[in-house]
Parts: sequence; structure tokens; C-alpha cells
Amino acid sequence: MRMAYFARPTTDFGQWREERDIKSIRRAGFSVIDITNNETQDLYKDIGMCVFRPLVESADALFFRSFDDGSIGAGVAKEIYWATCAHIPIFELPLFVFDRAMSVADTREKIRASQ
Repeated sequence: MRMAYFARPTTDFGQWREERDIKSIRRAGFSVIDITNNETQDLYKDIGMCVFRPLVESADALFFRSFDDGSIGAGVAKEIYWATCAHIPIFELPLFVFDRAMSVADTREKIRASQ
């Protein structure tokens, strides 16, 4: 199975959005590399972000999530940079938009309201 590295703010760890994003990544046909396990997190505390680089570089794709305001934290930006250097495809979440798709009537109303 193809492996994905999922870069996201640490504030998402264990939250509903992280769970939803992981389901989306799996629906896209990837297994998600677990960076939240105790061993990896302990190494991170000891040596910093460099613990994640080989995980990023071993992945078949990188998926990332920004903060709610669209800004990208320094750690996630570094992981995106590593993926770029390794020529790994990068996808910003949310990936699947069908949960946000509007009906025809709602779409027409939104267009009318914006004119």
C-alpha cells in the first residue's frame, strides 16, 4: 500500500479534524505514517524536527493541513519543503469536497446573493 505523510499543526493531534483528514487520506488509497506515537514524539523532544525528515522522504505523498486562518506553521512548512526537495506529490487538505457540495438551488441562491 502507498504511504502518506500527514503534516498538520500539533493542535490537531487527537482532534476530530485529524480523524476526518486521516479518513480522507485513506479513502485516497494511502496508509498514514503515524508521527504521533510515543517513540517518534520522544525523539522529537530530544532532537527536534529532523526526526520527521526521513519519514517525509520515505512517503509516496505528503498531505498537509494549515491552521484555520490558512497560515502554515513553521514545522508543516519545513515538512512541505522536504517533500518538495524529494519530488514527493503534495496535497492540501481538505481533499474531498463532496461534504461541502451545495445543491443546485443553494448554488443559484448563493450566486444571486453575491451579485
